[in-house]
Amino acid sequence: MQTQSLSSSGEATPRPSTGYGYLLRLNARLYPTLELKRMGLSKACRLVVTLMRRYSADIIHFDASGEVLPGFATFDW
Repeated sequence: MQTQSLSSSGEATPRPSTGYGYLLRLNARLYPTLELKRMGLSKACRLVVTLMRRYSADIIHFDASGEVLPGFATFDW
């Protein structure tokens, strides 16, 4: 896995693919919430970012083969 992946425009992205999901790295950008908003991530995902910052988590892994939990919004990335 690469530490940063490139978007279609050739710039590094704070959500690189792991081959079976995505990593969300807050420490990849100076203003990660604004970058994710610009990239089109949902308000629900940006709320996760806010909670990650609050609890000092720099990386979260969204597993593509994980179970879908009832009551949570899901999105097709």
